[in-house]
Amino acid sequence: MGQERIRLGQDASFYNCALSADGRWVAAAALPQTFVRVWEVDHTNISHDLQCSWVSTLGFSPDGQRLATGSAYEYQVWETHSWLCKFRATRPGIAYNPRIAFSPDGRMLAVTHSCFTVRLMETVTGQELATFGMPEPQVISCLAFSPDGSQLAVGGQTPVIYLWNLRLIRQELAEMKLDWE
Repeated sequence: MGQERIRLGQDASFYNCALSADGRWVAAAALPQTFVRVWEVDHTNISHDLQCSWVSTLGFSPDGQRLATGSAYEYQVWETHSWLCKFRATRPGIAYNPRIAFSPDGRMLAVTHSCFTVRLMETVTGQELATFGMPEPQVISCLAFSPDGSQLAVGGQTPVIYLWNLRLIRQELAEMKLDWE
């Protein structure tokens, strides 16, 4: 009542969606899982249909400059100003349960590389920064960065959430001359 409602997408079924932080873009994974549709909210028209199969997770970077999509086979990162795919990162075999989380500054993307490992990637080039395994064997179910980007929370099938101190990890990597920029 008294609120503007916008209806998007009336020619396909959608099962997952994401809204950019600035409210400019809506992206939705479509059935039969062959594309992700993107709308520019102010104009309510379809902006792009991105060709990617079996997407089960998607999300915008905090600055709204990138959209990440994830499937059992790969992740793709798209630039929102051109809607070109900047990079693809394949997953080993069929690794179900794709999860994504952008760092607060949008420069890093955490993804489940396999069901049991997390990979940190640079969002412009897709360069791998680090890969971490779960301390105990369990399928990863959620990822989240702390507001300052210094910690990564990783949850699995047990009632335990692991907090990985990325600053400490980077210090240890720097001592081995393996730190990222």
